[in-house]
Amino acid sequence: MYQKFIINQHGVLRFGKVMRHYQLLRFGEQCPYGGGWWEYELGTERVMLYGHSTDFGHPDFDFLKRVDWDSLDGKEHPLIYLSPGEVREVKI
Repeated sequence: MYQKFIINQHGVLRFGKVMRHYQLLRFGEQCPYGGGWWEYELGTERVMLYGHSTDFGHPDFDFLKRVDWDSLDGKEHPLIYLSPGEVREVKI
């Protein structure tokens, strides 16, 4: 199992531990805004987001409306997106 995330058609970012990104979809959902991988940093309590989904492509955070923290640990954390040449905090 791998730590992956998606952004569904409602702009909800969902975390999970799955083999493939499509396994994070619930019945009737779509994933037009991509996804990627995540890692939790114990010392900083940040969630690092990186990469892209082979099922749905690169994440588009412009459509992000909320984070499903229950799919992680139920607590809100800073989100940091790492991509080649860019490190930025993700704002909702």
